[in-house]
Amino acid sequence: MDAAKQVELEAILESAFNHADNIGVSSPIISSRLGDIIKFLHSDFSPHDYGYEKLLPLLEAMPNVIELERDETFAVPRYFVSYK
Repeated sequence: MDAAKQVELEAILESAFNHADNIGVSSPIISSRLGDIIKFLHSDFSPHDYGYEKLLPLLEAMPNVIELERDETFAVPRYFVSYK
């Protein structure tokens, strides 16, 4: 991902976490909820624009900005996301 796209994506993530905080959703946020917030704020957002098929691999590729926690207490693992 080029530097301009990286900066753009970091701004989108920051706005999503700020919005979550404003509506009382505390961090870490379940990844699907984060995706809903991003889509609410940026209706044209697509991981494809950043070279990824889905949001989770995109978040995994940003360890300097995002911290992921995997919860395996369910049959299908859930992921929780924090903004660094």
